[in-house]
Formats: sequence, structure tokens, C-alpha cells
Amino acid sequence: MRTLSRSAARFLDVAGALRRVSRALERAQIHDVEAQHPDEFAEYLFDLDPAVVIAAAQRQRSQLKSPAMDVDRFLDNLLRQGLVQTVKSHRLHSTGIWICAIVPRDETSSA
Repeated sequence: MRTLSRSAARFLDVAGALRRVSRALERAQIHDVEAQHPDEFAEYLFDLDPAVVIAAAQRQRSQLKSPAMDVDRFLDNLLRQGLVQTVKSHRLHSTGIWICAIVPRDETSSA
């Protein structure tokens, strides 16, 4: 029996994965479900309730014990996984809280 080369085996793995994804997408269309990129989905959830998404990210990060991750390293990992908008939202939200607290109100413009 002939053995497959590693590249041929990888190709077969990828081809099989693509067939499974294709079948899953066909089933999703039957049920009127739309496939989304994870970054798009996370951004949608962030728009609904940023506090819940941030709390979920904090829980996930706290479970990473070996090695433990600080916030910047955790967000860098998400960035490398293609969650660009999600990381941007997390960073803007966390710094935005401090910016709102520090910037004084303009007293000259009264309503």
C-alpha cells in the first residue's frame, strides 16, 4: 500500500474540511441562517452590550493559566486570529471610559 506525502494528506484534510463547510452552509441557507466572519459576529455582540462581551473576554483570559496572559497579549492573540475590529472595539471602549472621565465639560456651550 502506498503512503501519501504530507502535502497530499494536508490537501485531503483541507478538501474534506471544505466539503463539510459547504454542506453546513447549504443546511444553514435552508434554515435562513447567515454565515458571518467571527470578527463581524463579535462586533455585532459588542454593539448590543459591550459590558457583557468584555466580561466574557475577561473570563476567557482568566482561564488561561499556562501561561497567564495580560490584557495586551490576549488582545494581540485575537488580532493575529483576524479579529481586528473586535480588538479595536475593546481598546477603544477601555480607553474611552478614561477619556470621558478626564475631559472637562465645555462650560461656554449651554443648551
